[in-house]
Amino acid sequence: MFSEVTQPSLTIKQISEYLGAEYRGDGDAIITGVSEIETAGPGDLIFADSPKYISRIIDSKCGAALISKTIINDPPTGINLILVDDVRKSLLRLLELVEPPKVFEPGIHPTAYIAGSVQLGLNIHIGPNVRIGEDSVIEDGVALLSGVYIGDGCRVGASTLIHPNVTLVQKVSIGKRCIIHPGAVIGSDGFGYLMVAGLLRKIPHMGGVLIGDEVEIGANSCIDRAKMGFTSIGDNCKIDNLVHIGHNVSVGAGSILVGAVAIGGSTTIGSGVVLGGQVGVADHIHIGDGAKIAAQSGVISDIEAGEVVIGFPARSRTKRLREYAAITALPEALRKIRKLEHRLAELEKKQGGQDN
Repeated sequence: MFSEVTQPSLTIKQISEYLGAEYRGDGDAIITGVSEIETAGPGDLIFADSPKYISRIIDSKCGAALISKTIINDPPTGINLILVDDVRKSLLRLLELVEPPKVFEPGIHPTAYIAGSVQLGLNIHIGPNVRIGEDSVIEDGVALLSGVYIGDGCRVGASTLIHPNVTLVQKVSIGKRCIIHPGAVIGSDGFGYLMVAGLLRKIPHMGGVLIGDEVEIGANSCIDRAKMGFTSIGDNCKIDNLVHIGHNVSVGAGSILVGAVAIGGSTTIGSGVVLGGQVGVADHIHIGDGAKIAAQSGVISDIEAGEVVIGFPARSRTKRLREYAAITALPEALRKIRKLEHRLAELEKKQGGQDN
C-alpha cells in the first residue's frame, strides 16, 4: 500500500499527469496501492511491459494497469489504463513519489557509545547501542540505526544510511549517500595464510576499505580489508545480499554484483560489469569494463572488456551455447554412430564371405 506518511491515495488522472502519460477509462478512480497481477484488488495499480501479460490484465481485479504504448496496437477495454513510453521507468517515478526514503530525526540515543576523538557532523541520527571508535568521522545527515558498530579510523560520508547490526571493523571509508543493509561486515581481515613448519600462519592485514559514493551493499555481505593499501568499491556500485569481496579487490564504478557472488583476493573488476548470482571469481583475475558474467559461472582466467561469458570455466556465451546444443544432440548422434557401426560390421562380414 502507499505510505501513510505521504499522500494515501491518488486518482488515475493525477498519476497520469504526474507521469506525463495518457489514460483510458475513469480518471477519477482511486488508486491506493501497487500490486502484482495475481493479487491485485480494486484499488491496486498493476503494470506490464510485455504483450504476454495482456490477457492476465483483462482478467485481473485491479483498479488500473500501467502498460507500454508500444506493446499493444489495440488497448483492452473495460479496464482503466495508464499508457506510458517506458513502464519500468514510469513505475520507478511513481514509487519514488508514494514511498520516499524514510527520514530519521537527528539525535543521539543515550545507549550509544561515541569515543572522545570522534568528529560528528550536523543532523546525525545515532540509534540505540551504536558504537563509534576512536578517530572516526561521521559526516552531515548520516543515520546509524540500532546496533551499528564502527571501529577505529572509519569515515561515513554525508547522507549515508547504515541499517541495524552493520559492522565497519576498522579503516573503512564509506562515501556519500550510500545504503548499507543489515548484517553487512566491512573491513574484516582477508583470508590469507602461509604454511610455516607444517602450520598455517596468519598473514596480517593492515590495509583498509574504500567505498565510493551512492553505493548500496546488501544484507550479510562481506568486504575484506586489504593486506596493504585498500580494497575499493567504485561509485554507484550495487551489491546484493550475501556477496563476498576478498582483500585488495577493486570494483569499478557502476558495477552490479548479484546475490552470492564470491570474488577472490587481488582481482580487478572494471566499470559497468555485471556478475550474475552465484558467480565465483578466482584470485588475481582481471575483468574488463562492461563484461557480463552469467549466473553460476566460474571465472578462472581474465575476461576482456565487453565480453559476455557463461559456464565453468567461463567462456564466450556464443561458443558455450553451441557446446550445450552439441551436448544435447549427443544421444542421437551416438545412436546413429552405433547404427552405422552395426551396418559396417554386417558389410564387412558379407565382404569377408565373398572373399572366401
